[in-house]
Amino acid sequence: INTGMIFIRTDSSWAQSLWADTWAHSHPRFHHVPFWDQSGLCQMLAKRQEFIPDVLGATPTGLKPSEAPWFSWMGGSRQKWTQHMSVVDCASLQFANP
Repeated sequence: INTGMIFIRTDSSWAQSLWADTWAHSHPRFHHVPFWDQSGLCQMLAKRQEFIPDVLGATPTGLKPSEAPWFSWMGGSRQKWTQHMSVVDCASLQFANP
């Protein structure tokens, strides 16, 4: 999840607990190293089995990804859905650039 934009339903108890867990339980390096902030969020999504990437924070997870290849730049799906969320790649949001 590295598009620069995330839409969240703030009245969702699921989303509120996701953010609380991200700040309280993700690996500390994700809070203190530039450009790794999204890895803390992805770590919590993987723990909840929403999305399971094969690499997280530049480290292989050893888990079978929820889809392969995981990353869109490697040929993976540009859109992903789970019970609670969907992720759309940044190129799909480029409505001003034909």
